[in-house]
Amino acid sequence: MKSRTVYFRFSFVLLLSLVFTAIQYTTTNPWKMMNIPQNFLHYTLLFDSIGYGSQLYLLCLPFLACIGGSYLYSDNHISYLDQMCYARVGIKKYLRKIYLKTFCYSGISGISPFLVSMLLAIMVNPHFQKVSITSNYPIIDNYSYLSHLYVFSPVLLIILLIFALFVYSGLLGLLGVACTSIYNKKHIDIFLPFVLLIVFYFIVALLGQPEFGCSVFFHIGISGGFPNILIGMISNFILLFTVVSVILVKKVNADDL
Repeated sequence: MKSRTVYFRFSFVLLLSLVFTAIQYTTTNPWKMMNIPQNFLHYTLLFDSIGYGSQLYLLCLPFLACIGGSYLYSDNHISYLDQMCYARVGIKKYLRKIYLKTFCYSGISGISPFLVSMLLAIMVNPHFQKVSITSNYPIIDNYSYLSHLYVFSPVLLIILLIFALFVYSGLLGLLGVACTSIYNKKHIDIFLPFVLLIVFYFIVALLGQPEFGCSVFFHIGISGGFPNILIGMISNFILLFTVVSVILVKKVNADDL
C-alpha cells in the first residue's frame, strides 16, 4: 500500500513537472533560433524570465513539497497507526525517522520540476556557452545577487540552487507535518501550508517586500530587480526553520510525557 502511495504521488509530481516545463517552453522566446550565445539555461525553469512556467512552479512549490513527503506522518497520525509505532520503536525514534524521511521526500519532490526542466532543456538546446551578464539577453543580469557567482562558476550556481530548493522544500514538507500535528484532518498537510504561504506572500507583497517570497528569491531570471532579495531569502529560511522546529520539537516532547 505504501509503495503504491509513493508511486502515485511521485508520478503526479512528475506530471506537474512536465506541465510546468511545457508551459515554460511554449511561452518563452525561441532561444535556439536567435543569434545569441546558446545556453540550455535559457529554457530552464527559474533561469528564464520570459516564460510563465517558473511562476507556476514556485507558486505550487508548497503543494509539491507536501504531496511528496508529509503524508508519511499524516496518514499514520490520522488513522492512529502512529500509536502502535510509538509502542514498537519508541516515540522519539519514530518521530525523528519520520521527520527525516519527510524532509528527504519533500526535498526530492520540490526539486523535481527544476531537474526535469533542465534535462529537457539540454535535449532541446545542448549548449552551455557563457552568456555575459551585460548582454541583451542575459541569463542573470548584473544587478542580481547571484551575478558574481554566475561569472565565477555557472555549474556551482546550479548546484547551490538545487541544494537551496531541496532544503526549502524539505522544510515545507515538515511544515505539512506540523500542521497535521495541530489539526488532525485529512489532507490538511497538503493544503494548509499552501494556503499559509500564499497568504504570507500576499502580505509581504502588500508591505512592499516581495523579496520575502520564494516566488521571487528562487526566480533567478527576475532577481536583479529586487535589491534586498538576499536578506529576504535568508529571513525566509530562518522563519520557516524556526516555526517548523518549535512545533515539531514541542510535538516530540509532548508525546514523550
